[in-house]
Amino acid sequence: MFEWVSQSFSQYSVIWILLSGFIGGLTGASTKFFFEDLLRPRLSAKRGLREVTNRYSIPLMRSADSLERRINNIVRNSDKNWYKDSEYYHLSTLFIFGEYLALVRIIERDLGYLPRESQRQGKLFTRRLNGIFRALSSFAYFRAVEHQENVDASQVPRLMLTAIGEKMLTPEGKVRDFTDFALTYTQDIQFRRWFFDLDRLIASALAGDPTSWDRLIAAALNLRILIWFIDPKCAIVDHRKVANLHMVKDSRVLEELRKELGMLASP
Repeated sequence: MFEWVSQSFSQYSVIWILLSGFIGGLTGASTKFFFEDLLRPRLSAKRGLREVTNRYSIPLMRSADSLERRINNIVRNSDKNWYKDSEYYHLSTLFIFGEYLALVRIIERDLGYLPRESQRQGKLFTRRLNGIFRALSSFAYFRAVEHQENVDASQVPRLMLTAIGEKMLTPEGKVRDFTDFALTYTQDIQFRRWFFDLDRLIASALAGDPTSWDRLIAAALNLRILIWFIDPKCAIVDHRKVANLHMVKDSRVLEELRKELGMLASP
């Protein structure tokens, strides 16, 4: 009896050793897969997103604030013809747009290597960053507008706005200063051509085109929302409410913009 037990134990101990080794190897592989293939990329992506937003949050926020103020100034003083009659006002307006688009382009390039779409904060940041493109380039707020051909004619192509951002960068990857921009814009026909559609939108808005007008106000709203997102406690820039919604021409566009504001309270 004792001999049979000893033989059985000896026989099955080999099986248990093999089985435990298999289970241990499987557990180790699973742990390695979890940490290296699942957890580490997510942590790296989250860290990378945080590094990018920390690096550019203040210049982006200040640029967004400056652009929102300029759009508000354009809308509130539309009867003064500054954009048409003042070379400085015209150039500085395009420069302020270009500076913001250049920062967006830099951030897009840095975020392009991060799987940000899998993260809630990344999705929100991307949506806020792209708000100006929804306003100026898309049908997002204008789907219910009666004459869709006017909506189509008023839009600034998305890639043209991207091109402005690219052309506003120096060979070293820095944003052009105003002197460099003004000199290049006045002397370089091709450089000036990149701003043609944006220039046309602003001029059309001031000439009375309601869709172009509403696009400018929608752009300002999205800039203010971006500022709130980056600086929720208003530690860097002054807190201001969204301006000029009462000046939106089309009530259906106004409804869509109010929905955009309503999304801020959504989880």
